[in-house]
This record gives sequence, structure tokens and C-alpha cells, in this order.
Amino acid sequence: MIRAVIIEDETLFRKLLQGFLEEDRRFEIVGEARDGVAGLELCRQLKPDLVLLDLGIPELSGEQLAEALFQELPDCRVLVVSADDDPSIAKWLAGVGVKGFVHKRQDPGDLMAAINAVAGGGHYFENLVEEEGDGEMVIRTVIIEDETLMRVLLGATLRADRRFQIVGEAEDGELGLELCLEKKPDLVLLDVLLPKLRGGELAEKLLKALPKTRIVVVSARQEAAIIMGVLKKGVHGYVDKRQDAKALKNAILEVARGNTFFSESAQKVISEMNQRVDLKLGPSELSKRELEILELVAKGFTTKEITVKLFVSEATVKTHRYNMMRKLDIHDVAGLTRYALDHGLLLPE
Repeated sequence: MIRAVIIEDETLFRKLLQGFLEEDRRFEIVGEARDGVAGLELCRQLKPDLVLLDLGIPELSGEQLAEALFQELPDCRVLVVSADDDPSIAKWLAGVGVKGFVHKRQDPGDLMAAINAVAGGGHYFENLVEEEGDGEMVIRTVIIEDETLMRVLLGATLRADRRFQIVGEAEDGELGLELCLEKKPDLVLLDVLLPKLRGGELAEKLLKALPKTRIVVVSARQEAAIIMGVLKKGVHGYVDKRQDAKALKNAILEVARGNTFFSESAQKVISEMNQRVDLKLGPSELSKRELEILELVAKGFTTKEITVKLFVSEATVKTHRYNMMRKLDIHDVAGLTRYALDHGLLLPE
């Protein structure tokens, strides 16, 4: 029986680790702690055979705790399970006496291999540091999704692949924008109908500020207006949430490599749109001001309300509206609304 202690500040991850180990009858979890000070005291009392340790714990860092453990309990075997990406970490950990390291991106098979190696008296530092010039792609990714379960599952799917590094998650568009501007990710996964800032608007702002960032929309919505709306903003992929995890990851990798990917359902909508809508005179034929007025008219704003919103006179609004209707050969509000929806200029609520 291998007596183990888990020191990890994330409650859910700590419990998942516990459940993972307890499936194997060789292991007994004799204690848990969420910070370094409590973890050190626990290990002093219990003298475990194995310690699973995160580096980013509060009160006393994982590095400080490891050094203290080896001074007081030299026979204790420590396996670090962490999201730390410092390429020099392996040499430092091995130098102070840590027996192994597993990155939180690695899959459960790697974790069990590491636990077996360390518990059996060996070492495990495989796949920790890439050799210079090996060319393996590491994709720094942000997930912006308001459904908590979906966000967690997306993160878990990508963390299982070492090519992805999740650098942040957000539950609404405004937080997502701030996070991306701070982290400057290679890839952003986002839903369309996000709170506070819609996916299309968010994509437009991101691509303006971070033109090298690739954006994939992951959504269950297949309405033509929504798909065409985000396409107009310049996103690089549109993936149906109904696809399985493998298809999702393949789509994301395709976009991360610099290509585009649109799910079969999205491609069907695009094809149908191109057949149904006469695009010989599209939104590009309208001026910026005409497009602004078209969107407001389609949303139900009156002429007076538009003058207040755009800080222009009623005569100006009427002139632009007349020119817009003449160009489009549309002469009522219902027709303008249909046009705006068909061309992705207006997302339905």
C-alpha cells in the first residue's frame, strides 16, 4: 500500500486526482491540503510515501515546500503535477530532489506512468522540455464560453493534447476581450451569443487589436444570419457543438495551422445563402453611414431615435435612408430587416 498526500489549491482538480488514484487499490490517500503551509505540516505528521504537489499553491510555494520536505523527510518521493511552463523547471526540480513532473496538459496515461515510476523508486521527466528546434507546435489558447460545463469540457479536451496551452478562460465577451488583450493568445475559441459582448463584435475587436490571433466559433446555433454575421467579421472557423471531441480538435488544429475550417452544417448554410440571396449588390455597396442606419432601422429605431444615436439631423437620416432603399430596391422596413438578417448585419436576439 502506497500512502499518498495531495497538495493542490484547486478543489476540483484535487478531488479528481484523489478519485484517479483511489481507482488503484495500491494507493491510499492519507491526506489533502490546499496550501503549502498546511501541506508541510500534514506531511510532517503523516510521513507519506508519495506526495503529489502543485507548484502554484498559496502560503508556501511548491518549490519552497519541496525543499523543506527533502530536508525533513529525505525518503519522501515527490511528483509535481503543475501547469508551470518554465522550460528550465525540469533541471531545477531534479536538482532539489523531486522525482518527477507531469504537466496538467498531459493525458491520464502519462500521469499514471509518472505515478508508477516515482512510487516504484524511479524518475519521470518525459515530455517536459522540448528540444530546441524540434518544431512541435504549442498553441496558446483562450476559451470564451458562458456555459460553465461546456467551457470546462472544452478546456479538458485541449489540455489532454500537449500541443495546446490554455492561458485563460472567460464567461462573457467583455472579460474575454480583456483577457485576450492581456495574454495575446495564438487561438481563441468563442461562442456567438455571449453575454455583455456578442461573439461577432468580440471577434471584430480582437482581429483589429491582434491580427495574428486565429478565431474559431464553437456554437450550436446554425441560423444563416448568425453564421454569415461572424463570417463577415473575419473568423477563421465555425464548429458545430454537436460534433464529437475528435472532430472538434481536428478543426481547431486546422485553423491553428493557418487554414480555415467550417463544419458541414455551416458550409450547407453558406451554400444555401449564396443560392437564396442575390448578392450582386451586397453590403459593400452601401456606405458606412448607410450600413449604420440600415442596422438601426432593422432593429426598430425611429428616424428621431437614429438622429440622437448618430448625432445627425433628421434630413441626413432621411437622405441616407432614401439612397439605401434606392440602391437595394427595397422600400419598406420589413424588407430592410430581412436584408440585414440575410447578409449577417443583424443577429437575432
